Amino acid sequence: MQGNDSIKKISIIELLMFIGWCVVVLVFADYDRAGFYFWGGFGFGFLSFIVAGVSLLLIKMKNNRNTAEINYIPVYYTAVYLLVAIIINTYFVFRVTGKFNVILVVLNSVLLVAFIAIRLYTDSFVARVDEQTRQSAEKLRPIASISSQLATILSITTDTDIKKQLLKLKEMVEYSSNVSQKFLDNSQNLFLFQLNQIQSLIVEHKDKDEINKKIQEATATWKTRNGVASAIK
Repeated sequence: MQGNDSIKKISIIELLMFIGWCVVVLVFADYDRAGFYFWGGFGFGFLSFIVAGVSLLLIKMKNNRNTAEINYIPVYYTAVYLLVAIIINTYFVFRVTGKFNVILVVLNSVLLVAFIAIRLYTDSFVARVDEQTRQSAEKLRPIASISSQLATILSITTDTDIKKQLLKLKEMVEYSSNVSQKFLDNSQNLFLFQLNQIQSLIVEHKDKDEINKKIQEATATWKTRNGVASAIK
């Protein structure tokens, strides 16, 4: 999937940054003066890259184009965490030594705990949104099938009067709620069945009155469906 390919590319970039950061720090280090600031900053910086890498590996892209942008929320938070951690620890690395060692530990600890808490929340948030969008799409699918069926029937209809009746029916469907519920299944399935009957009658060039009668039956079925939908919300 494209999302997973993006995660792989980001992971490679993160690995290259990690290697580059380690090289710069270790090459330009003043080992004669190096104290807790240097080794603590380097250690926490090293840890932040590991944590960010694990975070990226744990991201599971959902195969849902409706949540494409939301899928990248964990990536954004991971990038922010890594950037802040590297800025903090690089500062301490180049300070080499100092008197307030506890500040280095506290800053990194708070940052790490905050990041883990946010990541746990974003994973559940993305999963919840993905499930909600899938349910919404599932509810819209029956109405999409009905609209498609009506469009097909209209495309094969040559009689002007019949086409007018079908256009009115199509408008009624389009102006109705496009969200399907379980309690509407019976009326919607009956409506689809009636549309198939209408299509068969038109294809077989049946009597115009017979076709109009079926259209009226379908119209009554859809009105019943709308009445049930309005009554139960």
